Amino acid sequence: MIGKNLWKDVYWQAAVDFLIDSRSVVGTHPSAYGCCPWRDGTYYDAILPALVLFQRADPARIATIPRQIDWHAEKKRVLGPDFKFDAKNPCSEGVMDSVRKYYTEIELPADDAPDVVKLIHWGAGFYLVNPATKDPSQDPDPRQIHAQTVEQVAYVVWAWPSLKQWLPRSFYEKCLACCEKIGLLR
Repeated sequence: MIGKNLWKDVYWQAAVDFLIDSRSVVGTHPSAYGCCPWRDGTYYDAILPALVLFQRADPARIATIPRQIDWHAEKKRVLGPDFKFDAKNPCSEGVMDSVRKYYTEIELPADDAPDVVKLIHWGAGFYLVNPATKDPSQDPDPRQIHAQTVEQVAYVVWAWPSLKQWLPRSFYEKCLACCEKIGLLR
């Protein structure tokens, strides 16, 4: 295949679909790994920075990607009394508390926000309510707030001018406070 924007035309939607489906608890499987926003994520991944750079690479194109995430429907589903969380993955204890806090304590994104922006909100919001994580794959570090996690949230602060039309100011302020508390921003 050859094309001027082949990588955008062929791979961008697939990347967004993967990140929607692999979210902890609300994705295609009701589980979590290491108490991170994505089931295959850890404190040292770079999913939030990648999403921020993805959105900033071509905001107009990102805005045209079909919207799939329905924040209200997901909240209703995962907070409903019949929702069954699969807690078999290592270090997933407490994740449902984090999800409940995300849906009740973090102001929601705009309904018309692109899914990439809603994914940024999900990732940073998840870390805001549960910044302490542990990588269960033989990492000797205990559950803690890792500098790499706070760095991910700092990308939201950095990109705020391109996100503020879809995300509430209170979300930015919480991200900024998280970074200032740990000492990444002065």
